[in-house]
Amino acid sequence: MAQEVSIHRNLRHENVVRLFSFFEDSKNVYITLELCARRSLMELHKRRKAVTDPEARYFTMQVCKAVDYLHDKRIIHRDLKLGNLFLNEEMMVKIGDFGLATTVDEGERKKTLCGTPNYIAPEVLEKRGHSFEVDIWAIGCILYTLLFGKPPFETESLKDTYARIKSNHYRIPTDAPPESAALIRWFLAPEPSHRPSIKKAIEHAYFHGFTPRRLPVSCLSMPPKFNMDTSIMQPPIPTPKSTVIGASPQRGSGWQPTSIHNQGHPMAPILEHIPMAHKAHNAAPSTSSTVSLQIHPPRPLSQQGSTVNSLGGRIAPSGADFHLGEMHHQVLQLINHKIPERPETIMLSEDEQSPEAVPVFWIAKWVDYSDKYGIGYTLCDNSVGVLFNDNTKLVLDEMGTQLTYIEKNGIELYYNMNDPPQELHKKVTLLNYFRSYMNEHLIKAGQLVQRRDGDEMARLPVLQFWFRTKSAMVLHLTNGTLQINFFHDHIKMVICPLMQAVTFIDQDGAVRTYKLIDLQRNGCSKSQLARLRYASTMIDRLLKQCGTGQGGRVLPPNNNPSFNFNQPSTSNFPGTPMQAQFVPR
Repeated sequence: MAQEVSIHRNLRHENVVRLFSFFEDSKNVYITLELCARRSLMELHKRRKAVTDPEARYFTMQVCKAVDYLHDKRIIHRDLKLGNLFLNEEMMVKIGDFGLATTVDEGERKKTLCGTPNYIAPEVLEKRGHSFEVDIWAIGCILYTLLFGKPPFETESLKDTYARIKSNHYRIPTDAPPESAALIRWFLAPEPSHRPSIKKAIEHAYFHGFTPRRLPVSCLSMPPKFNMDTSIMQPPIPTPKSTVIGASPQRGSGWQPTSIHNQGHPMAPILEHIPMAHKAHNAAPSTSSTVSLQIHPPRPLSQQGSTVNSLGGRIAPSGADFHLGEMHHQVLQLINHKIPERPETIMLSEDEQSPEAVPVFWIAKWVDYSDKYGIGYTLCDNSVGVLFNDNTKLVLDEMGTQLTYIEKNGIELYYNMNDPPQELHKKVTLLNYFRSYMNEHLIKAGQLVQRRDGDEMARLPVLQFWFRTKSAMVLHLTNGTLQINFFHDHIKMVICPLMQAVTFIDQDGAVRTYKLIDLQRNGCSKSQLARLRYASTMIDRLLKQCGTGQGGRVLPPNNNPSFNFNQPSTSNFPGTPMQAQFVPR
């Protein structure tokens, strides 16, 4: 601990977590660190699996800049991994956790066996002595994981993983962009002397490709939508055989956050970009020079697999069910386990909660007018969406300026809110009506939303399936999360299969998130278990709808299940389809 503090306390770099102060008593050492509100790349990886090529470049370049700073100070981090790459509110990477860091003299080779299995360099395992090159190796593992969704040497056993590392046995997909493949091979050279210095790595052609200046917070859950218009990207640096869509003469310059010019420019079906998303109601709010672009035609859901998107990044498959299958398995595994029952009055402690797994998006308000038009909703970031009865979708960003129209086949079209095409005027009018209604009747206006760099690239999850029962409203987003709003007590339950977690939001706005495995181990209340059992039934119904290949409203079966755990139900709302149901904040 003394060495960690000694090394970390004097570091000053925009991509290194700041250590502000420390003190100790007889039992503990206390450290005040810079807040990284967006958690780490590990949580992003769990939700997204693989990211796009520009995103991987954005993150990896920042890691390289921080490591360059450390190496100039003769510091080896020795534990670079996704979990130690934190993200601040502006989505900037910050290297943290210097518990294994050390300083090294000229020509010195350290002999300590340390690190994290998936990221350990072969010279560390073989105790040949190591130096700065171990950080270069780890960056190669990080870039590989970001692009392809899993670490290069990962196996089911530690022994096999170490064997693969020692034999340099890993595979780069044949459809990977050539520059990224070349850089990964350079990073993962088995001989340390054959790896680049960090300064040479930064000069590699891979980093000349298009890199956003900033990324939107939505990329924690959904891939960004990179604008393909030629006026908003810097002129590219020609790179032989490059598959990236554009490039910048200066690393990280990205594209200007100007107005949208690509009116109605079609993108690939939204499903190819997702890794592996009669009443009113509201939930509590949360605490692109010329470019060559290949447009993927829409494919039937059954043909969708792991794809390479138009930006050169490999996207993990979502499957036709938007992760419902794995969610169903996770919930069944929990409720079929003998779980310790806890009294309703005794909540799980804060130490038993998992705030890192809090959902990025959930539906904060909704209004059902499906008897004529469809269902409107507001996400927790104040963006607004409508799922129309014809199974098309319209989304307006939180600033109220950018429209995304998603056709029935999944093709995305982007428009400026002030200039939509004539054929969308009616739907835009309806969206505006839903938006005004929800703002006026369902919740007081929140704080003004200020646009930040990167927000113009935000792709939002959209409502894919929904239905209501006597007891609850069931909503499923394209990012995989399932939300159930219970009518009688206004509790909201959000289940995320990617984080393997469940979140409960009470009518006062308190948010509590638990890993399913922790509930299995530590127990839960009778009402929480009843809600999870109810969720299992609802997921089963959604899975049957997924078999049709159609999104939208799920028609209720003859047996409409009700939710009951020995409390009175007041689930039926009186009034017209547009009547508001208020929920205390």
